Amino acid sequence: MVRMMIILLVLALYVYDTSAQQTQKLQWYFNSVSNPVSTVADNSGNGRVGNVVKNSVAGAGVAAVIPGYDGGGKAVKFPDRCNNADPTCKHACIQSPDHASLNPGTAAFQFGAWIKCDNNVDLTSDHGSNLVQKGFADQAQWKLQIDNPNGYASCLIRDTTAFLYKAQNVTFNVCNNVWNKVYCSRTATSLQLIINNQVSGSVAVPASFNVNTAGSVVSVGAKNAKVDSDQYHGYMDNVAYLA
Repeated sequence: MVRMMIILLVLALYVYDTSAQQTQKLQWYFNSVSNPVSTVADNSGNGRVGNVVKNSVAGAGVAAVIPGYDGGGKAVKFPDRCNNADPTCKHACIQSPDHASLNPGTAAFQFGAWIKCDNNVDLTSDHGSNLVQKGFADQAQWKLQIDNPNGYASCLIRDTTAFLYKAQNVTFNVCNNVWNKVYCSRTATSLQLIINNQVSGSVAVPASFNVNTAGSVVSVGAKNAKVDSDQYHGYMDNVAYLA
């Protein structure tokens, strides 16, 4: 009975739609990281290890911080705010290699993280904050981002032609300096943005829409470590992908 209660609690923390019977294909708790962070263990048991990628600017990287979103454990912090296009700006992200289990195609899937940020996240019309993604804007992609000066999050999925569906929240600022659970869920009929277990944005998606991200890495905290990387300047915990 105790074991069953623990399992249900884990589902409540890390899975939005428990009826979907999805399992973690990638899960980063960050509890075993230390400074400077170089690798992140995959707690799903599937070997989807994360590797920190950073530019050559002194001090660039990802930091381990205490506590995590639940008041215990650890989380990670991405580089401080700076001019996104400045070559002296620090850029860093965490990447995991491509794997078939992370390429959803037409299947249902979920992905997201717990985040904590404030107005120093530096959101402008030309500088979003990419949180969790696989693929880029000119190809198949799934992505969770904050791309609005008001701190509104959004979910994107694209097929191999880069055709786009977007679910966005337009009322809640996720950069309110507290921990928020922000997830995307693709179902047979829709793409949903879920904030703190509440559907906060939704768009209809045909069941045949194919998100084939084969060949792309998973990238967390920015799309890469280059100039104009859409660097996220905040804290993150419990990154997950489920299918």
